[in-house]
Amino acid sequence: MQMGRVDDLDEGLRTIRELASTLGKVDLASLPEAWLERPLSEDEERRLTEEGMQVASTLGGVLVMGGYWALRKGRPLMISRAVSASGVVSEASKRFPSNAVGERTEVAPGDGPSTFEFPGGRAGIVLCVDASYPELVRLPALEGAHVVINPASIPFDRIYLWRAMAQSRAAENTVFFAVVNLADARYKDGRSVEGNSIVASPEGRIVIELGRKETTEVVNLDLDEIHARRERWPYLDDVREFYDGGRRRP
Repeated sequence: MQMGRVDDLDEGLRTIRELASTLGKVDLASLPEAWLERPLSEDEERRLTEEGMQVASTLGGVLVMGGYWALRKGRPLMISRAVSASGVVSEASKRFPSNAVGERTEVAPGDGPSTFEFPGGRAGIVLCVDASYPELVRLPALEGAHVVINPASIPFDRIYLWRAMAQSRAAENTVFFAVVNLADARYKDGRSVEGNSIVASPEGRIVIELGRKETTEVVNLDLDEIHARRERWPYLDDVREFYDGGRRRP
């Protein structure tokens, strides 16, 4: 769900409902990072979660609420909740806030990726720049994720890097890697953020790349591709054996 940025939660909730209404029934859906301009209060986060549960019920699967700023024990964090009709099924938080755009001076480090079950299999969430750390993406893969969702806010002049990263992270973990990028926004330094969300296959092939405006797209992922690729590329088995042999875990 390639959403634009809003500065009002009510506007954001309306947009989420409108975008979700175009999807039909899906197993897994995701918003981008930083779709709301400002941090959420505790009550607002509760509203967002309740709205997400209703949307997830309509979709029939799990909705990843993208990335948004919220307080945890008095600390501002970048949070991503995965919700189903019955409630929160997982919560990830950005482990390494971006130093390049000054986020690190304002946002505390979180706990990193999370994994959860959805109707089609198992998924992981890795927030935005955390995907630059191969070790973090490896964690949900080792925990059985078939799909890794990367809610992101990447400027248009860096999409070439995220395209290559999506292909690399997908292939080295033999998973589907989905970058869900913000649209119709700008960084504080003026650079535009214009979508180009990407899904890469377990062999590193670009399955789809969206355009530069707010939009949605349904992508059918064949999980048998994962099994077929892992028969040839046993990277995760090799890594497990490496660590089980007494090496330090990431």
